[in-house]
Amino acid sequence: MSTNKIKLICEIERYVMDKIYSDNKATCHFDYEKVANSGKISLSIITSSSFHKEVFVLYTTEYREDKIECLEEVQKYLQESKTDKYGYVTYEIKWRRCSNEIYKSFFCGLNLKEIVDKFYKDKDPNEYKICSIIEMPIS
Repeated sequence: MSTNKIKLICEIERYVMDKIYSDNKATCHFDYEKVANSGKISLSIITSSSFHKEVFVLYTTEYREDKIECLEEVQKYLQESKTDKYGYVTYEIKWRRCSNEIYKSFFCGLNLKEIVDKFYKDKDPNEYKICSIIEMPIS
């Protein structure tokens, strides 16, 4: 991979990290998945909150030709998800683990199923209880 491509990947990853941190003080992880036979790549953006020490999927790309295409899709999602023009809706989920402490997290997606899938991705649903889901007003 060329130095210019690596620089561009770093630049877009920094944009994504800064955007996520400025929105909700969460950090993020870039989870690239390569399909063995096709060479295509998918990217999941995983966020981590220091408040409740939990990780959630923010967004998963379609399979693309390279990391740059995946990152550009994420960048576009971050820009479009903040407007109602593209059909994204933000939901507040109040939830708890096996304890009584209730946490609040925000998810953006095209429908409620997508939101719940993001919440439970790679989690044992018996260890988490959703207390409420509220659609947030469009700002």
